[in-house]
Amino acid sequence: LVGLSVLAGAIAWATYRFRVLPRRESFQGQARDAGLHAGSGDPLGLLASGFSIFRRVASARELENTAWGRWRGREVVVADHWYAPGTNTTHHDEQRFICVVDEARPGWPDLDVVPAGIGAVLRDAVGIRDLDTESERFNRAFEVRADHRRFASAMLDARMMQWLLTQAPGVGFEILGGRLMVFEPRLRSSVDDVARALERYDAFLE
Repeated sequence: LVGLSVLAGAIAWATYRFRVLPRRESFQGQARDAGLHAGSGDPLGLLASGFSIFRRVASARELENTAWGRWRGREVVVADHWYAPGTNTTHHDEQRFICVVDEARPGWPDLDVVPAGIGAVLRDAVGIRDLDTESERFNRAFEVRADHRRFASAMLDARMMQWLLTQAPGVGFEILGGRLMVFEPRLRSSVDDVARALERYDAFLE
């Protein structure tokens, strides 16, 4: 038993030293370069915010790092999130995302636009329902859930749908309670993902 405890401790230390710590240092350095404050974990409580990306069925989930502050005149939060899909306990297929959240315009209805086939959770809010657009290509690539059809149709005009279709696989966005989130997958080896996610968020607003 002592040997097993020592082995478990060694594995935990190695995981922190060679995976968690380098990622944390990289994230915090990128955040500083963008003029943001950074901290480990989830100091702002984003995991409890209700965004569907944080509610997908998972055996484990964590928000490893968070950055916040003013960037190009907007208050933003950058979240470094991972989860293990389904009931898998090995965590060999972790899904990792960089999420940029801001305070969206008051009155914007809730809206999910997520890549198809990734098991997005349908929120149980009254009125949330699937929505098809006029583009079959877009309908095959994305799942849209909206509680205000006219707002969703206005947001997903031809230019927006074309922009989303040209983004890297896994990019999507969500509006919840007036807050906008733009998210994208994160590569384990990436050293510029914070800056790239902020630029993609800015391009989305444009």
